[in-house]
Amino acid sequence: MFRFLPRSDCFNLRRLWLGFKNPTRFPQDLILAELKGCFIGLIPYHKARHTAAEITQSFGDQERETEDDVDSDTYPIFSDHIFPALTKEEIPRIKTNPGIAVRTVDLGEPLQALTDVKEYSLVRVFVKWHDHLLGSVDIANPDRGISKNRLIEVIVNQFGRKLLELDLNFSRDYYHNQALSILNNHYKVTDKETDLLTSLPDNIPVSIIIATYDRPQDLRKCLSSLVAQKSTRQLEIIVVDNHPASGWTPPVVAEFPDVVLVSESRQGLAYARNAGFVASTGDIVIATDDDVTVPPDWLEKLIAPFARPDVMIVTGNVLPLQLETLAQQSFENYGGLGRGFERLEVNGDWFESFSHQPAPTWELGATANAAFRASIFSHPKIGLMNEALGPGMPSGVGEDTYLFYKVLKAGYTLVYEPSAYVWHKHRTEMAALHRQLYNYSKGHVAYNLTTWLQDGDWRGLVQIVLGLPLAHLSRIYQRLRGWSDYPISLIWLEITGNLAGVWSLWQSHLRVKREGRIAKGVGSRE
Repeated sequence: MFRFLPRSDCFNLRRLWLGFKNPTRFPQDLILAELKGCFIGLIPYHKARHTAAEITQSFGDQERETEDDVDSDTYPIFSDHIFPALTKEEIPRIKTNPGIAVRTVDLGEPLQALTDVKEYSLVRVFVKWHDHLLGSVDIANPDRGISKNRLIEVIVNQFGRKLLELDLNFSRDYYHNQALSILNNHYKVTDKETDLLTSLPDNIPVSIIIATYDRPQDLRKCLSSLVAQKSTRQLEIIVVDNHPASGWTPPVVAEFPDVVLVSESRQGLAYARNAGFVASTGDIVIATDDDVTVPPDWLEKLIAPFARPDVMIVTGNVLPLQLETLAQQSFENYGGLGRGFERLEVNGDWFESFSHQPAPTWELGATANAAFRASIFSHPKIGLMNEALGPGMPSGVGEDTYLFYKVLKAGYTLVYEPSAYVWHKHRTEMAALHRQLYNYSKGHVAYNLTTWLQDGDWRGLVQIVLGLPLAHLSRIYQRLRGWSDYPISLIWLEITGNLAGVWSLWQSHLRVKREGRIAKGVGSRE
């Protein structure tokens, strides 16, 4: 009927017609005003087009000035005493790196401009106050670096509240002493009991387990950072070679005389970690990956919560070592391995509080940075990791989250301590990232299915049958509406991984049945 009219006018005419039928729903005066504006707007629009045509006819089409049109020797994109003006020869060379620069700023030290990021259009800055990690902030870098003033402005805007809570006029020791004074006055604790509130006694031995599969360069960097830990306690470092036939790992371990080498030929991260747990002698056992590096104070921060006897697991933050490639950036956008900058503590009550859905143990950390009280591995309700789950097995992942599950189900406490952070080297190629996300999707189904089959927890079945399909539908809807930029291809990849989860778990169980499980007390040191 109104095909010759603009679409907006047709819409208003339709509403005007409905307004006569239902005046309270569609006020006629407002509709007439909109309709009048639509028709009147056509006149100035045609006048504007006519004026633009006259300007073009008088002056011709104007092209944007290019680099060759600049007569001066320098082109002042950004110029001050820190960032000198660019020469014309330098201009084509800047902003050639599509990655994201990763830098750390300590507010306890004098701030300096970031002058080594000129090739990056984005910089992710992790902000610390001495040994306390406040968080991260992404800073656009349209110029050739980030000046000190801009760095201050961004940090204050992002972390203003946290900075006020820190009160930078006082030292950390001041707050430490104040807290102990308050606790002493309120609870009348003894000096010995006060020490237990803040740190683990030095006489508690610790073992660190690094499972590796033919990554000698990464392993060397990892071990170098581990042997540099600032700790006076007895420390045992064990490397588990999960592919001893290659011969790549022993030469690296030989460079570190105090490091113990354990061989486990049955491939699978759970097999390797269990072999390390069994061979360890520490009261606290830490698991980390060979592509991780750690700061010097990492160890003591990670194990400090074990001063409380109810704590059985402590996980720490996992930060990206670099974000140079699209794959590394996509993995962080997917969620990465870190779990934020706020401390979290959960226990059996938290575990039971989820009545209609599974407790999200996958949000509590990862064994790239996790510590365990060694006694759980001989606990009748907990034990070692489930070898049918995890990387290296058809199931993909889930060995760590299932161990978290069993500890919480037994009523113990898990602490997420973000100040105990490590740097993780993410996969650099998209093909490797796709395999990783596919395995994550398989493993999520395998994990939930395991909680149902072995623990009788029907919440895992609900997650598989209802939770995952609804989550995928929601993300597809958000993507189609333009509310999310998460690629449909990755959503489909996750769906196919979920569909393969049941079969993958079955294949993993068959393999474990053939190769056997690792028994407590059976370790092979070299």
